[in-house]
Amino acid sequence: MSERFGHFAAIDWSGAKGPRQKGIAIALCALGTAAPELVRPGHRWSREEVLEWLRKSLPDDTLVGMDLSPGLPFDDKGAFFPGWDRSPATAKELWRLVDEIASPDQHLAATTFVAHAEARRHFRHGKGDCGDLFVGGAGRMRRTEDGQRSLRLTPSSCFNLVGAAQVGKSSLTGMRVLHRLGGAIPVWPFDPLPPQGSIIVEIYTSLAARAAGVRKGIIYLTP
Repeated sequence: MSERFGHFAAIDWSGAKGPRQKGIAIALCALGTAAPELVRPGHRWSREEVLEWLRKSLPDDTLVGMDLSPGLPFDDKGAFFPGWDRSPATAKELWRLVDEIASPDQHLAATTFVAHAEARRHFRHGKGDCGDLFVGGAGRMRRTEDGQRSLRLTPSSCFNLVGAAQVGKSSLTGMRVLHRLGGAIPVWPFDPLPPQGSIIVEIYTSLAARAAGVRKGIIYLTP
């Protein structure tokens, strides 16, 4: 698989408020043994700039890993948002719904989506502020997160919007980016793996970091 690609990019993502996020970074390396290098080191990226970089500056045949969840839990209840008549049937329809409802939000934020009368029912918003359909405890998990838990990792539910470990906001803002790419770059596994060209996958750092003997910062791919 590695020889299928000429470059490898990793994008550290952020769902933070504001026009630019200090938590966003892009690293890139070519096939070989050279260490990855930051793209525009010291630059504070906006989400719109990352979208533009993916559209116009990504090298050909690049495997792109984005540190976010491109979907929400579905298999456990047979729906992203059980009981909501607008609950999408596919991940790509979910991206479109998030982008549509959050369209008033600047900087590709998702504030309006999580405040939506139906959507907010499924999220934990703050201490003592849980939607009535938030399942409690750690929250609903995707199959990939269940697999991580079986390995004694501690993934967070995408429906949790509270705390430093929450991934809900970053995932929802990432879905807006994926939707606006409009299929320009396939996103696996929602798109088939093409014989050539770039693709985007989800990355999660903890397992490979553990194998390398460090707490975090190393990447592995998740289905």
